[in-house]
Amino acid sequence: MQYKQDGDTYIIYVEQNEPIMETLTQFCKDHKIINAQLSGIGAIKDIELGAYDLENQEYIKEIYSDIWELTSYQGNVLLKDGEPFIHAHINISDHSLSGKGMDRSVITDAHAPNPIGSYNQAVIANGFVFTAGQIAIDPDTGKLIEGSFKDRVEQVFKNLSAILERAGTDLSKVVKFTVFLTDMSNYGDVNDVFNLWLDEANAPARSLVSVKGLPADTDVEIECIATI
Repeated sequence: MQYKQDGDTYIIYVEQNEPIMETLTQFCKDHKIINAQLSGIGAIKDIELGAYDLENQEYIKEIYSDIWELTSYQGNVLLKDGEPFIHAHINISDHSLSGKGMDRSVITDAHAPNPIGSYNQAVIANGFVFTAGQIAIDPDTGKLIEGSFKDRVEQVFKNLSAILERAGTDLSKVVKFTVFLTDMSNYGDVNDVFNLWLDEANAPARSLVSVKGLPADTDVEIECIATI
């Protein structure tokens, strides 16, 4: 393995026949990296892909031999049991342009409100993250927070940020927000909080919709779509 550091960014070249996940995990341990995002492309062989079967609560694994083009490697580094842990999704293609990989996966364990019903916190598909609508529930208490309308929008952004981070991305990669309000007079307050969390010059698209009611009788719900 070879690497070069540029500020907070490491550019890593994994040598032929080096196991990718083990090599990157050891690199994180050696450099005490416990919070990071990963992105890469290349060529790989002898790949084991796995997906978690929620119904049976087990991993389904398949092994692909030969050489494959790694068209997308996206993930993040977090701390698990006191050690760096890599959570990653990949897509691969052979020379006939037949693809394999995690074309669709779900996020269920972000530090955000647990779903109530037949949906997940987010779905990753084709390089995008689609979040479920978030309201101002504190994930630690499971209850709506107290405070002002702006406080509730802030909590919604915290929930969205946690989900995106778990998916290996962040708010800077959002391409579209959809905001639902029960009172359009709060439009200005929504803008004020958006300006605190986002760079206006590179802000994503946004729709704002007036609705009659929202879950838990709250007054704001936001969902977003982001790139990985």
